[in-house]
Amino acid sequence: VRAKFTVYGLQPSRISKPSREPVLNNIEHLIRLANRIGTFFEAFPDHAEGVEGVTNHIQKFWEPRMRIAMLNFLETQPDGQLGETGLSDIALQAISQNKERLTPKMPTTF
Repeated sequence: VRAKFTVYGLQPSRISKPSREPVLNNIEHLIRLANRIGTFFEAFPDHAEGVEGVTNHIQKFWEPRMRIAMLNFLETQPDGQLGETGLSDIALQAISQNKERLTPKMPTTF
């Protein structure tokens, strides 16, 4: 069973989930992530396509709690600024214009 995790000499992550929790909700970290995504999509010649790319990426690849943390941050700081750091223009535009789309859906219960 252990060999399953050591393919190519890789070891399973030793980071436990509780120690990762603060990183996923740390707004400064989330701002940096959003800005990195924005930097990639900012290079698109069509600005609207770049904004859609940022939104789509965040919707698909960010955990719901990451999106909730970012949306909550923008509720209190609509300009996307946190001290010396802040969201890039494209990241702020993508998130602000697509709040409903980025809000995680509540699971339905029967």
